Amino acid sequence: MRTYNNIERPDFTPRFIKSLKPDEIFVFGSNLAGAHGGGAARIAVDDFGAIWGQGVGLQGQSYAIPTMQGGVETIKPYVDEFIDFAKQHKELFFYVTRIGCGIAGFSDKEIAPLFKDAKALENVALPESFVEYKNNLNLNIEAVNEMIECQGVYEIMYRKDANLREWHISNIGYSKHYGNSCITAYCQEVHKELTFKISNIKSVQPYWINIKIEDAKAPHDGVYLIARMNPGMGGGIDYNVYAIQEGESLVRKDYEHSLPFAYHYIHQFGKLDEKWVSKEIIMKKWQYEEIPAPQDGIPIIAYKSPTKPGHFQYCIGNGCGCYGNGEVWGGVSKNSDISVFFQDPDTMGYIGWSEKWEGFKIIGFVMICEYDTEAIPHYVWQWIRQWSKEHCDF
Repeated sequence: MRTYNNIERPDFTPRFIKSLKPDEIFVFGSNLAGAHGGGAARIAVDDFGAIWGQGVGLQGQSYAIPTMQGGVETIKPYVDEFIDFAKQHKELFFYVTRIGCGIAGFSDKEIAPLFKDAKALENVALPESFVEYKNNLNLNIEAVNEMIECQGVYEIMYRKDANLREWHISNIGYSKHYGNSCITAYCQEVHKELTFKISNIKSVQPYWINIKIEDAKAPHDGVYLIARMNPGMGGGIDYNVYAIQEGESLVRKDYEHSLPFAYHYIHQFGKLDEKWVSKEIIMKKWQYEEIPAPQDGIPIIAYKSPTKPGHFQYCIGNGCGCYGNGEVWGGVSKNSDISVFFQDPDTMGYIGWSEKWEGFKIIGFVMICEYDTEAIPHYVWQWIRQWSKEHCDF
């Protein structure tokens, strides 16, 4: 995070921007005709004051940079013009989106160098892929080998035709039919194995990170969803969620006879993480009618407690099978009704089962993909078997 004009701002442009502060500007890719029909341009028109027919420059709380008129060299003059504008308007803060990397069809590698002079500007946030664009280049064989060796669950951004889509994959290996040019992987979004062309994978990052040592520490402040192997459940996975500070142990005292083997990290609610959705937005859209789950997964709830009014706390929505402290044996299915998580006249609906939840206020919600048991690598299984022998009487 950075502080600019006495306001805390993110270091990088969030993937999804739903609202802006009065001094913030949404910078998007356009065309010279100003036909803002799709992508970030449509968001700029609908939400941030972009003007139909105006293809360049400041308009409302948005700024248009044309990207559809030719090659990268035709975009550079407009980027230079924007950088000069940002230097002259220190009273404004600019969020640059991944201009040119959607419908226009350019890559981060092609567009990122155009913004090299913007990296030093305190009032400009760039996409993380522009700042560290080498991480978003087409994956080489060495990187793919590392992903296959480590296994686990990965989040990839994959381009097919002009569309860039996020997938969560596991059980990763080279394709038997296409050799080293493609990988096959189980995809959680469609619950089946898909083939991905390696040259079309634009970014990859671990989604579930395997815990390799028993005294593992949290790498950052934030919210950690912990996946645990529970021998008492026949070797099934259960979960719990904690707010953990950097350097604290990921192995919590309340684990009893279950072994934590992986974690998923989330920024705390209110830190401009685009994955969180506020209860206010959910209620405005659905008006307490049935609320369909946006995907299969584990629902994480952010709430405020009357005993700790200045802090956010977190629990897992009661998907199917739930202990009183918020653990779940499994998540919820896509499109299943999750409105019960947000009904809190006196209690927190199904999230809490006792009077201790009185006065609690739900703040936000995020869905996290479950850990695929088929993705657990061999060294984790060996650790689990050894740990079970030492700690359990099952």
